[in-house]
Amino acid sequence: MKLVISITVIIFVLLFSVLFGWMLISEKKEDKLNRSSILGLTIAAFFLALLITLVLGIGLFTLFGSIKMTNTLFDLELNMKQVGFVFIAYLIFLSTVDNVIDFLVKHIIGENLFYLIFLLLIRTFILHMIGLIIGIQQTSSFIIAGVVSFIIFLIETYAILRKGAKEET
Repeated sequence: MKLVISITVIIFVLLFSVLFGWMLISEKKEDKLNRSSILGLTIAAFFLALLITLVLGIGLFTLFGSIKMTNTLFDLELNMKQVGFVFIAYLIFLSTVDNVIDFLVKHIIGENLFYLIFLLLIRTFILHMIGLIIGIQQTSSFIIAGVVSFIIFLIETYAILRKGAKEET
């Protein structure tokens, strides 16, 4: 849990710094910079960074929670160090390579149920391989990979169904 909170705080600090710097440069170009505008920029950057961090934090807690829940529910006997390694490795995969795979599969197959099932299988396989590389037992790695992939599958299915319902109205 400390790991997720630490990552979330780091994301907030980085976002706040980037947003504040970007807004400050924008104000300097327009020659509107004074003391009251710096306070306004700080408040605006704070709330924008907070909003983005909340969205990313929910995703981080979902990923970490699903790994931790699977460990507890199936009594996989992973210690917190292993859970942390799995979390970081899955996070890196899901934020980099997974997007490329998603893009390729979407353009080859199209956006339908088969696309989601195919992604579920690919994610399960790759996340299982990541778990094995980290050094988790084969059964534990497969169970965690399956649960995390299935949760992502459910979220994406909901998003596609919701998008379809909005297009019908």
